[in-house]
Amino acid sequence: MKFKFFILFIILSISVFQFSNSLNKKSSKRRNSAKANILPRNEKNYKKSTFLSGTELGSVYSLRDKQVSCFNEKGAISGFHVFGKNGWISNDIGIEYNCIENKIINQNKFEYKSFQSIKKGDILSGTSPNLLTNIEVNCKDGFISEFTLKKDWFQIYYDAKCVNLPIKKGSCKTEKSNQINPRDWLIFDSVSKLDQIPVNSPNGKALVSFKLVNINKNIYYEFNACEIDNDQLNTINTESNNIVSNAALKAISKNNDNPDAKLRKLKRRRY
Repeated sequence: MKFKFFILFIILSISVFQFSNSLNKKSSKRRNSAKANILPRNEKNYKKSTFLSGTELGSVYSLRDKQVSCFNEKGAISGFHVFGKNGWISNDIGIEYNCIENKIINQNKFEYKSFQSIKKGDILSGTSPNLLTNIEVNCKDGFISEFTLKKDWFQIYYDAKCVNLPIKKGSCKTEKSNQINPRDWLIFDSVSKLDQIPVNSPNGKALVSFKLVNINKNIYYEFNACEIDNDQLNTINTESNNIVSNAALKAISKNNDNPDAKLRKLKRRRY
């Protein structure tokens, strides 16, 4: 009888040990995989970047005032990605991005329109990435040239600039990034998780609109990407050059028809 109890005790001990060991491994994997690590700068795939600053313990406010801009290039944004530097307590975070650089664009002066998205948030809404959901930057008839997340007390919104470059007909398509759950190994959602959902337009396209979407606690970016109509740009450029040339010819012709101008020319030649 004692021997049976002894065998039963050994079997139970082994079972408890295996169960405990299994729990420890799962817990360890969960901590290691769910820890809010953040991807570093990728200079090969993204040519430009904003400054880095602390994530403020996962707060979406840490993205404020980071200006993503192709304004100096007179271009449009083709994609962006949250990146950073891992820290012991809090990560540093920034945004890297690409611009569509086009020589035709640089030869023209196009109208830029400032845009402000809706404001979202209150004292009870928290500061997780979910606060960004459905705050849309949409240029509709042009392309996004610049955007910056701004904070107004407990509310956030986007300041943006749109450039009215012509959109190629039939080139636009709504795209989606991959989906992720922003929950980190603690109990709150972390802005560092946004590094897993880059926004990248297909080759040759630029962004017309984008917004963060939340479905069943999973988040992803939905964005509209289109091609710039280079043929129309060439036409605009040619017409612009013709206008300048015609104006110059008229000015020369007017001076040649002016007797005073002719007399001044003769005097200059004489002396």
